[in-house]
Amino acid sequence: MKKLIIISLLIFFLTSCEKICPEVPDPPYGKPDNISWYHDGGYASVTYTYYCYNGKYRAITWTREFKCASWFKSVYISNCIKK
Repeated sequence: MKKLIIISLLIFFLTSCEKICPEVPDPPYGKPDNISWYHDGGYASVTYTYYCYNGKYRAITWTREFKCASWFKSVYISNCIKK
């Protein structure tokens, strides 16, 4: 009986992963100038780029190591890029 419960829970968690996965974070400063995506297996990253937001170039990258992992944020800020 114990094995049946464990197997049932395992199947439930494996099949419901998409329901409990954290969503891709939204752009932090509204519509970005550029969005770039990268996917490889479960690894994913999205970078929101603002060429000149409040006087600074900002690139905010969200990454996750594998499917259903938490998203981690990294930020790069420098002088504006004029296009």
